[in-house]
Amino acid sequence: MEFVKKNWGLLACSVVALVIAIFLVWQIFSAVKRRDEEVAKSDGHISFFNKLKQAGFNLTEDSKGEIPNLRQSKANAAIAEEHFQELSRYLGERYSFPVTVPQTSPEAMREIREQFSKLTQFNFDNKMEVHGVAVEYAPILQRGTLQDTEIRPVFRNLQATKEILKIVADSGVKYVNYIRWPMGFTFREEGNYTVTPVNISITAEPDVAQNFLNKMTDAPKMLFYIKDIVIDAPDIFSQAYEERLGGSEDEDLEGLQSLTSESGKGGRAGMGMDGGMGGIGGMGRMGRGGRMGGGMGMDVGMGRGRMGGRMSRGGLMGDDSMARRKEKRNRIVQEPKRQNFLAFNNKEITMNVRFDFYEFLPVANPDEEGQEDKED
Repeated sequence: MEFVKKNWGLLACSVVALVIAIFLVWQIFSAVKRRDEEVAKSDGHISFFNKLKQAGFNLTEDSKGEIPNLRQSKANAAIAEEHFQELSRYLGERYSFPVTVPQTSPEAMREIREQFSKLTQFNFDNKMEVHGVAVEYAPILQRGTLQDTEIRPVFRNLQATKEILKIVADSGVKYVNYIRWPMGFTFREEGNYTVTPVNISITAEPDVAQNFLNKMTDAPKMLFYIKDIVIDAPDIFSQAYEERLGGSEDEDLEGLQSLTSESGKGGRAGMGMDGGMGGIGGMGRMGRGGRMGGGMGMDVGMGRGRMGGRMSRGGLMGDDSMARRKEKRNRIVQEPKRQNFLAFNNKEITMNVRFDFYEFLPVANPDEEGQEDKED
């Protein structure tokens, strides 16, 4: 302590000198780091220009005071713009269809009714069953009038619906569940084209449904983009099994074997006797055959018979269950043929498709515009 008291000034100067030295060292290392970063950046710039020089780019101004590569880039941009305009004109010519628009509201209402009459006749001629097409038009028909701003969107939608039904008929579809326009008569504008969503639901065999998708995406004057597909293939095996069993609770798996001899939804032709000992009935209807007055009957049909009844909830066997046992005990069973198996029946699917309908706006040809300007 004695030394500190006598030399406190020297110690204070030493501490200050140490702090200054640390600060200077930190500054030196920071400067070195910044220098390395700047050198690396400069080397990158030099390397970039060296590559340009090796590639043959000329970055020096010519006698006209222009950089040759800059002039070439502008020429390339002009070529790209020209190609874009040509593509826009091509799309506008191919994927747009003319719409004939009435001039007044009474003419428009009369034309709408005539168009729907023609659509009904078209569906009848092509043996198509179409539902859910006039949903958007119901308020207009009830109102009985159209505003001037509504005429063109309504007839544009009607024209598109007619084209879609033509594609449906051409593809072989016979049942249309609905054709719906989620945005009604409006559409979304995207520059030089418009997008209109449409939901279509059909019921057909798988190959016909696939043909419908191909026809829609290959339409000559309309561009459809598939956004979403939902396919519902009903379980006809379980359905036929349930119809065959008639809702019984304790039917065993032997009933499933009878499905192999049915070519429908569990129906079978029955021939039975009815009306007492002397009464003889004719051909029975599809389903369970008739019974004799005493409860015994003879049923001739495709299917395997089986013994058994259904116990009631109280544990006793009901009269209907006993009659069913007697009927199935006397059933004549024939060996099923290949064409009678349910697995070989025609199957139908329900396909719900969300399309985006694109319509490109016509683009004027610059040559035609120049001629019009000269005429003016």
